Amino acid sequence: DLHPEAIVVALELTKPSALEVIAKLTKEQPQLLVIATYRELSILDMEKLERAGVHDLLPQPVQVP
Repeated sequence: DLHPEAIVVALELTKPSALEVIAKLTKEQPQLLVIATYRELSILDMEKLERAGVHDLLPQPVQVP
């Protein structure tokens, strides 16, 4: 069994959805640090993600210095 300390999830996931993946992983591992990447995001979606356990949001494309 793997027990990562953090994950990065692309919100473009569709099957299963990113929210489903986040919900399952945070249920199994509540201390998991979740970072989500997005292209477009509404305030409503941001609130849903926060309730689901997402700690931070990064716009795509992610630029690394």
